Amino acid sequence: VLKVHASHGYSLELLREFLLRKDIPLEIKYRGSMEALASLAGGNCDVASFHVPLGAMQAAALKYYVKWLDPARHVLINLSTRRQGLMLARGNPKGIMSLADLAQPGVRFVNRQFGSGTRILLDLLLKNERIDSHRIAGYGTGEFTHSGVAACVPGGLADAAFGVETGARLFNLDFIPVASERYFLICSQEAMESPTIHRIRDILVSKQYQAEAAKLIGVDVIHAGTTLTIPQAFPELPPRRSPRPS
Repeated sequence: VLKVHASHGYSLELLREFLLRKDIPLEIKYRGSMEALASLAGGNCDVASFHVPLGAMQAAALKYYVKWLDPARHVLINLSTRRQGLMLARGNPKGIMSLADLAQPGVRFVNRQFGSGTRILLDLLLKNERIDSHRIAGYGTGEFTHSGVAACVPGGLADAAFGVETGARLFNLDFIPVASERYFLICSQEAMESPTIHRIRDILVSKQYQAEAAKLIGVDVIHAGTTLTIPQAFPELPPRRSPRPS
């Protein structure tokens, strides 16, 4: 059984469905991006998944992950690019138009768990806009999936959440895009040679998977299944230093 510790994503859930149809066992445990990468580095899973924002936020986000990324050992498999943003009740009754509006009195927010890539991204966005997260009611809460935060809005537990567009649309919510990001699988070079990883990549590039993934609003899988080295994906990362001999 291939063990995957993963940051939650709908393209990954779809991949699991395809593997189950082919009777290929896969054990997925959802973790934050930092915890998933730490699990891979510690040998507690075979594959991890994490996501990194595109554009100006990429370098800042990578600082949270760099200690677990080994350019000499790890390979990235593209899953998707996707949109992150504000999830709001249908019709936007609170009139929330930006991240700054989350700090308005009377607005209840639900967050992702500490250590998740989505919470890291939101922290960076708030810092960039000089918005104090302590003024956002509910910022200290933590749900483990995009479906979890999305469900809190129609359930009356929150007026707004932050997550991927796919989750917002599944729960019939309004959505305001804020950032785009890349969502990866990561494993060792040795694991890349395993039959299960070969099957995963075959599924990701297949017409059937691409057609079904195209129905996930806010997700683009045009590069799914292609591989990248860490320097190819993140050229701004400095070369990793070898430990000094004791």
